Amino acid sequence: MVEDDALQARLLCRILDRLGHESVGPAGSIDDALSYARSAPLDGAILDLNVRERSSLPVAEVLRGRSIPFLFLTGYGSGEVPAGLGKVMRLGKPVEPQRLAAALSAIFEGG
Repeated sequence: MVEDDALQARLLCRILDRLGHESVGPAGSIDDALSYARSAPLDGAILDLNVRERSSLPVAEVLRGRSIPFLFLTGYGSGEVPAGLGKVMRLGKPVEPQRLAAALSAIFEGG
């Protein structure tokens, strides 16, 4: 998980735990996120679209290269996702646990 807001990160970790998922991270910077994305054993990822005023798109590209499914979670209504990334799911903050559960199911099922 890539999230620079400590409160949001703790909340997301709790939600993921309740949903039966194990969190890796959270990464609070793009550099940390890139390190996880390049080498950590990951089944999927949740990326804050903007982390400390830096885009998480380079992280998304690494994950895509490793065929690791991911989704964006953002507090901003806009924020362009390049066409090269295909149809990447984007959820708004704060996210309801049921909506996150449905989104995770969708990305793991390839939909």
